[in-house]
Amino acid sequence: HSVVAVTGTNGKSTTTALIAHLVDACGREATACGNIGEPILSINPLPAGGVYVIEMSSYQIDLTTSLLPQIAILLNLSPDHIDRHGTFENYAASKRCLLEAQAADGTAIVGIDDDHGCETIDRLRAAGRHHVIPISAKGAAKGGVWVDDGQLIDDLLGEAVQVANLAASSALQGFHNWQNAAAAYAATRVLGIEAEAVAQTFASFPGLP
Repeated sequence: HSVVAVTGTNGKSTTTALIAHLVDACGREATACGNIGEPILSINPLPAGGVYVIEMSSYQIDLTTSLLPQIAILLNLSPDHIDRHGTFENYAASKRCLLEAQAADGTAIVGIDDDHGCETIDRLRAAGRHHVIPISAKGAAKGGVWVDDGQLIDDLLGEAVQVANLAASSALQGFHNWQNAAAAYAATRVLGIEAEAVAQTFASFPGLP
């Protein structure tokens, strides 16, 4: 089994649902769970090769100290939930815990469209983490995945290649959804799903109610 954990201030539910959709559509069983609706401990176990995609709030990260996801995603950070965390710095630290607690061979996917995402990338690399993928909806993310005017660009192998036109998906319009799509695409590639197969499934994503 594989575990993908998704956090961030905005876009968690869409990204979680999108990853599960892409994985399912490409022939592997996946389930979206956690903060998106169904607690992970209440679902039936997936068959071998299945993918658990868990949406995690900062509250859940604080309470789940033993989770070591193979893939952890931090989409973005903006001031929110300060009533619980006291300061924005504490809130950011809580979100980063999900990535910093990963095993050394885990993959961290991080949105770099805000300063805290860039800081998180720097912290992970300074700690010796080698599997760190930047994503962006604003500009090039060298060695990662980004969206340029609706075109999804894959640079994971060091050669920027246009792989999908997100304009064809009515549920993935606008800056935040482009960031969600970049994160979801990166996760599926880490899971070993072929780029062409993933690109063909974006248009069938129905979005969330």
